[in-house]
Amino acid sequence: AGTAFAWGHGGGGRLGLGRSEHRRSPMRIDALDGEVVCNISCGASFTVFATATRTLEVASATPPASRQVAAALWACGGNRYGQLGVGSNDFSSHEVPVRLDFPGGGAELIGLACGANHVICLTRAPPQNSGGGTRDERPVVWAWGCASSGQCGRAEGEVQGTAPPDMRTSAEVLADFQAPSPYWAIAVAAGRSHSAVLTRSGVGAASFAPRSFDSPMCYGTGHHVEGAVPATGRVTTPVTPSPPRGGCHVTTPPMIVGGLSTGPRRK
Repeated sequence: AGTAFAWGHGGGGRLGLGRSEHRRSPMRIDALDGEVVCNISCGASFTVFATATRTLEVASATPPASRQVAAALWACGGNRYGQLGVGSNDFSSHEVPVRLDFPGGGAELIGLACGANHVICLTRAPPQNSGGGTRDERPVVWAWGCASSGQCGRAEGEVQGTAPPDMRTSAEVLADFQAPSPYWAIAVAAGRSHSAVLTRSGVGAASFAPRSFDSPMCYGTGHHVEGAVPATGRVTTPVTPSPPRGGCHVTTPPMIVGGLSTGPRRK
């Protein structure tokens, strides 16, 4: 975590350097000076940054330790599809990162991924005191940007089976991973025009300890391209992928907690 650099194609301000010129060597993003950058994800013409807003003491660590908590998002670059998440009144490109009004409420950002023109992320609220102990809150999956292929899933309030909107210009909660669904999201990933969410269920689903992977499942939404999701056309309600062609496979349980990629591994 620390200082952010960018280089390459600068069109639309996607590098966050305050201009649109291309860069052949890494350039420091001055607009984020003073911020502790914890995560970065790039889309086709935009970039999203996660920064830390506070430090959390790790009580179980020996010796005592602390970690940075990512709780703020910034975005720059093209915004034709609302992929910057700045709202419906602004479709202009931004050449320097702008801070989003998200996630807020003290929530921690634990997953972030960009597709070509959409974003999917995962947040977790601070643990709540309950009956003399602490209780983990259900992680929340959010998505915004181009939604026409179903890659942004089904937002709260949208009727299952209806056509997806063309775009979402601000973060919306994905209804299929909210209560009373038995599936707790633990990681997210994005492809060009599809998304994937890794979940678990059963006893211990609320715990993030590796031993509590009772029922790991991967769900996909979006456009069906070469096995991206197991259906033709557009899928807005998450479905469980079948093994795609070409000998690709998923390791169960996941080898890296909190990590998920839409690029399959070959045998």
